[in-house]
Amino acid sequence: MCPVQHHHAHIASCMADCGLKNEKVIACAFDGTGFGEDGTIWGGEFLLSDYQGFQRVGYLRPVPLIGAEKAIRQPWRLAVFWLEDVFGKDIWQKKMALFKKIRHRDWQLLRRLPKANFNSPLTSSAGRLFDAVASIILGQPEADYEASLAIELERLANGFCEKSQGYPFDFIFKDGCFIIDSGPIFRNIVKDLEQNLDRRKIAYSFHLSVAKMIQRGCLFLSKKTGIKKIVLSGGVFQNRLLTKMVKDLLSKQRLSLLLSQRVSCNDSGISLGQVVIAGIKGRA
Repeated sequence: MCPVQHHHAHIASCMADCGLKNEKVIACAFDGTGFGEDGTIWGGEFLLSDYQGFQRVGYLRPVPLIGAEKAIRQPWRLAVFWLEDVFGKDIWQKKMALFKKIRHRDWQLLRRLPKANFNSPLTSSAGRLFDAVASIILGQPEADYEASLAIELERLANGFCEKSQGYPFDFIFKDGCFIIDSGPIFRNIVKDLEQNLDRRKIAYSFHLSVAKMIQRGCLFLSKKTGIKKIVLSGGVFQNRLLTKMVKDLLSKQRLSLLLSQRVSCNDSGISLGQVVIAGIKGRA
C-alpha cells in the first residue's frame, strides 16, 4: 500500500483533471479536515507541489478544535475560542447574539481542555474558520450538518451588492513558513456587529478577506519561486463566491489559475489524486 497525504491528493486530483504533467505548482488546499504530517489537522494549506511530493510553505494559524469532532457540529466552540483569544474574557461583556444561545458555564469547562492537552487537536482548517465566523455572524451555535452554517454565510454574502475592502489579517513568518492569523478579522467583525452594520456586508467582507489571504500567499510564493500556475482544491472551493473572488484577484496578477473541471474539488474527487500519486511513486 502506498500512503498518500490528504491535501497532496486534493492538489494532484485537480492537476490531473486539468491535464497537467508532473510540474511544480503553487497549491492552495482549503477544506475541513485532513490529517497533516505534523500530527495536527490541516485544511488551510499553501503547498509547493507536483505529483511526486509537496512542501508545506504556508498555512492558517492553528487553533484548538475543542472537543475534536464535536466542535464540527458545535462551531460555537471555535467561535468563542477566537473571541476570547482576541478580546480576552471581556468579550462576555459584549452583547453578542451568539451568547444568548450558549451557557457561559459550559465554556468555562471546555476552555480547560486545550490547557490539559485533552481532546483538542490543533487545526489550521479553513472550513473550521468559516464555521466559527458563521456562528458569530448568524448567531447560531450549532450546525445541522458539516458546513451548513458556512453555506448559509455564503448565501447571506451573496445578497450584498456594494463595495467592500474586506478585513485585515496578520501575515507572519515562522520556521521557514508563513502563517496567516485571522485574529484581526474577528476583531473587526465584532466591531461591525456592535455598530449594527448590515450582516450581508459583514459576511461579504469576510469572504473577501479569505480571498485576499489566498491572493497574498500565492503572490508571495510566485515572486519567491517564479512559479505562475496556481492550483486550488478542497471542499472550501465549492463556495462559488469565494472562488470567483480569488479568480478576480489572481487574474490581476497575471497568474494562471487551475480549478477542477470534471472531478469534484471535495473529498469525493480525491481518489483520482491518490491513484496518480501512487502510480508515479510505484514507478519510481
